[in-house]
Amino acid sequence: MNSKPHTKFIVIFSGFNQRAVVAFLRTLEMRKIDNYFILASCDSDPILNTTYQHKVFKIRKNKNLDKIELIKLINEAKKHYNSGSMLIAPTTEALNRFLLKYREELENNGWIIPLVDKSTYETISDKRLFWNLCQNKKLLVPQTFPCFQKFEHPYVAKPNNYQSTTSGIIYSPILVHNKKEHSNFINTYPKTDFTFYEYVKGRSYYLLFYFGKFGNIKKFSQENLAQQFEGKSIIAAISSTIHKENICTQYETLFKEINYHGFVMVELRKNHTGYYMIEANPRFWGPSQLLINCNTAFFEEFLYDYGFLKKCYQKELNGSYFWSGGLKGRTLDETSCVFYGNGLSYIKSRIEDFKKNDIYSKSDTIHIYESEKNN
Repeated sequence: MNSKPHTKFIVIFSGFNQRAVVAFLRTLEMRKIDNYFILASCDSDPILNTTYQHKVFKIRKNKNLDKIELIKLINEAKKHYNSGSMLIAPTTEALNRFLLKYREELENNGWIIPLVDKSTYETISDKRLFWNLCQNKKLLVPQTFPCFQKFEHPYVAKPNNYQSTTSGIIYSPILVHNKKEHSNFINTYPKTDFTFYEYVKGRSYYLLFYFGKFGNIKKFSQENLAQQFEGKSIIAAISSTIHKENICTQYETLFKEINYHGFVMVELRKNHTGYYMIEANPRFWGPSQLLINCNTAFFEEFLYDYGFLKKCYQKELNGSYFWSGGLKGRTLDETSCVFYGNGLSYIKSRIEDFKKNDIYSKSDTIHIYESEKNN
């Protein structure tokens, strides 16, 4: 490939948080940004089954993030593309933690790492640290309590740190609904690695930010209508307006006070007493396609910050997001996922609109869509 000397390239790690990766790739294509390439996670990476396969520079030998292998691959890419610097898209938590761990060495090797310092990042990403920060700022947070021997009420066990300080295992939050699940948790997991939070019922929202390098801020929000069991991926969502409410101003102030920059999503649960903070993720988030469907120019702000695009001004629209492949049993009922508010009836009443916005039912990813449909 011929390119100008020292042209910056964007590196996209594929294979994890894949729906966000696809949304970002669609933005690059839509904005006619060609100086990017993909590092696929393995031979079965779904990206190899899309129209973006021609942008895969290499398939990694190690699905885990191996520093020696990745430095070697990036060096090969710099030579191949005649590039001196590589912007790493902050697609996943594991990748971001890896970048922060080896930041000095990687930046000396020409990697551009669009993240805050390690301490600030962990303050947001670590469940207990962000809970502490929000509580200190007088924001509503779920109540915490000691782990009880006998089951008393539903709760959420959240890991205190990204990795267990004793075993190094990476735990996900665990929802405990009944006595059986409680007994399983007590007998399976090290209680000292977790904090126990009340399970807050209510409507589910994402408050979305991009804090730019030059003081520019993008804000948006979505209401989540359906989610996979155990608090996993969002199935269906619609645009919201809570980013125009005072709750957004409160979180915006919080992030400004700690000099945060980059992407961040705050998950909120709303009931009759207000908006409760559930967690925050300082990276790309799964249903990022909604940002494109709603014409938000969110990714564009990031690309502007790092010199890949001129400033974009667009009129935001209302829109929806849907991932049919995430439904258990491929059915749309209460056995397939968790619904919030009137989510089930709302989706059914507008099912054709949601089908049009099914994340993978597009020409670039139709083979993934068909594969999920047949499984």
